[in-house]
Amino acid sequence: MGDNRRPTYLETGDDGTERRIWRASSLGACERSLVAHALELPTAPVPAAIQRAYDAGNSAEDEIIGKVTEKGWKLLGPYDKPALEWVESGGTGGLQVTVEIVVGKVAGVEQVIRCHPDGIVRKWKSSAQGKQGEWEWVDDPLHEERVVEAKFLRRGSPYTSVAKARSSRFYAWQTSVEMHATGLGLIMAVGWKVKGEDGVERVEGVDVQTFDEPMYKLGQVKARVFKLARMVEDAMENGLGEVECDWAMYPCAFHESHDGQRVWVKASDKEEGDGLQLGEDGLMKLTALAGRVTKLRMMEERYKQQKQAASEELRVALEECGGERSNTYRVGDFTVQWKYTPAKEAEERVVHYKAKDESETIVVKQGKSDG
Repeated sequence: MGDNRRPTYLETGDDGTERRIWRASSLGACERSLVAHALELPTAPVPAAIQRAYDAGNSAEDEIIGKVTEKGWKLLGPYDKPALEWVESGGTGGLQVTVEIVVGKVAGVEQVIRCHPDGIVRKWKSSAQGKQGEWEWVDDPLHEERVVEAKFLRRGSPYTSVAKARSSRFYAWQTSVEMHATGLGLIMAVGWKVKGEDGVERVEGVDVQTFDEPMYKLGQVKARVFKLARMVEDAMENGLGEVECDWAMYPCAFHESHDGQRVWVKASDKEEGDGLQLGEDGLMKLTALAGRVTKLRMMEERYKQQKQAASEELRVALEECGGERSNTYRVGDFTVQWKYTPAKEAEERVVHYKAKDESETIVVKQGKSDG
C-alpha cells in the first residue's frame, strides 16, 4: 500500500497532540517546496517519465534486497521485531517497518520525522574458508543487525558508486534519519538499471555496501527540521513570497510558481523536447542544469546589488575620513581607488546636452601595492 501523502503533513496523535510529520525520503527536498507542501498549495502532477522510474524502483526492490540476503543477511519481520510498528507495503514481504524521530515542538506543534526503511536485516551466515580450502557458509556468531535501503539507479553522475549515491542530497538525509531512528548501521544496495531492446528497464547488477556512520549527525537532522518548521510558521503569516528555492530540484511540484525560476519541464510536456532526443535521463540532467544556471544568475544579480551597496558605504566612509575623489588609498591589506568621472558636455545642432552623467566607482584590490 503506497503512501501518497505530501512530504509533510499534520496528524493528530492518539493523545490529541497535533504533530507535523516530515517524511525522511523528502527531507532533502528544496526548502521552498517543503514549505509549499506544508501550506497545502496545489501541486503539479509527477511527470510520466519520473512516475515510471518510481514504479520501476518499487518493482525491482525485491530483486535488489534479494542480493543482500544472498550475502548471508536475514530479512527480519514482525515476529523478529514485535516491538516495532509494521505497515503494509509494496516492498519485500508486503510489510515495512515504521520508525520515527521526535524532534520537538515549534509553535505548539510536535515535529516528527517518519521513515519506512526497506528492511532490517541480521547477519546470519558468513563465508569462511574450510579445511580443504573451499569457501563455505557458517553461522555468524555476532548476528549483527543493520537497516537496509535499496535503490534502482542508472549508473552515471552523480550515481557512479554506492557511496556516491548515498552522499547525494536526498539519500544522505534519508539514510541518516534511518540510521538514527533505528540505532543501526546501514546497508545500501543499489541495483544498476539497464534498458533492454524491448524498452523495459531491468537490474543489470547489484552492489551492496555497509556504512557505520550517517552522513548527518542527529543534531544536524533535528536542526534542519526546526528550521523548516519555523519557515512554515512564518509562511503561514506572511505567505510563500520570502521563501527562496535553495536548489533546482526535479521534478518540482511547484515549478509554475517560482517567479523567474520556471526552468522545470511541465508534467504535460513530452519526454522529447523540440529537436532534442532526451529520454528520461537526458530530461532530468538538462532540466537540473538549467535550474542551476537560473539559480546562479539570480544569485549573481543579488550579489551585484550587494556589491553596489557596499561600494556606496565605502565611498561615504572615505569621504568621512577626508578622502578625495580620484585618489588611491592603502587601507591595511587593501588598495582602495576612488574613481570619479565628471559629466561631459557635447554640442549637436546648437543644442547642448550632457553626453554622460558624472559617475563614481570604488575599486578594491587585496594585497599591498608597491606605489
